[in-house]
Amino acid sequence: MARKRKDLDISKKEFLSPREAGSIAGVFQTSVIYWIKKKGLKAHRSPGGHYKISKQDLLKFLDKHDIYNIDRTRKTKYRIMVIDDDKSTVDSLIEILTPDYDVSAWDFKGSLVQKTKDFAPDLIMLDIRLPNKDGFEVFNEFKSDLQTRGIPVIFLSGMTDENTVVKGLSTTAEDYIKKPFLFEEAKLRVKKILDRIYHVKPEEELD
Repeated sequence: MARKRKDLDISKKEFLSPREAGSIAGVFQTSVIYWIKKKGLKAHRSPGGHYKISKQDLLKFLDKHDIYNIDRTRKTKYRIMVIDDDKSTVDSLIEILTPDYDVSAWDFKGSLVQKTKDFAPDLIMLDIRLPNKDGFEVFNEFKSDLQTRGIPVIFLSGMTDENTVVKGLSTTAEDYIKKPFLFEEAKLRVKKILDRIYHVKPEEELD
């Protein structure tokens, strides 16, 4: 039997957007969309083509899967997590993305999956060659966790051999960007992926 969730902050709306449902459940919007597509969370499409979930169906789903609220606050900017050990790449991505997004970089301390859950990104930019761990292994760890498996991932890599590129493109990652890359191009790719996945701006989802 599922434990009782505490301090479940549900708005007065009868139907919720994936972002609102994610804020209630303590998970990412992408995870809610994954639940809808793959795990049987009931939802219907609004006239504008966006998912809407009833509060009752959401609570039933959370109880069934033993998911608890972690008091995650809503955000007004999309969040991007950069996982790369190359400081110049990280610094450049933070500089170019920060005006439009809330960006964080992993400091390679503690549990990466847990820190990802704590930051709650809408997109992950993941280097394939990491110290002591393969980027594909990290990718699989994300996809094995119910709370992080729905987060879209962009691979970053200086490994341009055919086998590695094909392996990266054969996963469910959204893109594979070869290093060195133009940072303005990377920013444009990020925007296109977020626009395609979420359809609307965060502020519109929160209305």
